[in-house]
Amino acid sequence: SGELIDELIDEALRLPASPAPTWANMLKEEYDNFNEEAQQQYIERAFAWIEAMLENGCREKLAFFWSSHFVTLFESYLCGSYLYRYHKLLQEHALGNFKTFLMEMGKTPAMLVFLNGVQNTKANPNENYARELYELFTLGRDNGYTQQDIEETARALTGFQRLPAGYCGEINFLNFTHDNGQKTIFGQTGNWDYDDVHRILFAEHGDRIAKYICTKIYTYFVSPQPDDAII
Repeated sequence: SGELIDELIDEALRLPASPAPTWANMLKEEYDNFNEEAQQQYIERAFAWIEAMLENGCREKLAFFWSSHFVTLFESYLCGSYLYRYHKLLQEHALGNFKTFLMEMGKTPAMLVFLNGVQNTKANPNENYARELYELFTLGRDNGYTQQDIEETARALTGFQRLPAGYCGEINFLNFTHDNGQKTIFGQTGNWDYDDVHRILFAEHGDRIAKYICTKIYTYFVSPQPDDAII
């Protein structure tokens, strides 16, 4: 019934994020054996998530859904601290505003490393995240964007770098590695940056994004056959 669904959603919204593990902020130099200990942290977090699913099924199943949407790969970044922050973000935004969720996800270290955001500079733009932003995260394949939009978006997203933080530390925005030139994205030209990309994207393609995301939610939780009327 609608009342039961409301109750489940309200309960999920009230839940705090899972407690931080002892290694939530560890830098690489604090490990005795980085590769071995990092793998143990991954296993520990996985079991903690399974337990959370048993106790808080609604939110954690939604968080798990979002982990298959905002995909990362632990082997690409290895840091337990990045894993914790990524999982915490999934929990905090599983039932929140999608635009806010997307903007935070694109700046989280796990995603910046996995999709090469930390290699995306004005001298050498990397298109990986820009392409996935449209193709996987918001619009779907070949749905309202061009290769030029991807290239110009990549330029707008430049500037996030590991320096001066240590490995597994904070990833910062460094303006001197950001492309401050003019870019044209979805027909709009300006000196666009990270925030501008998302503002333009949602202003120009809000309806497309809504349909794409709601279709994914429906086919994941309800039926593999989309019902356009409900979506």
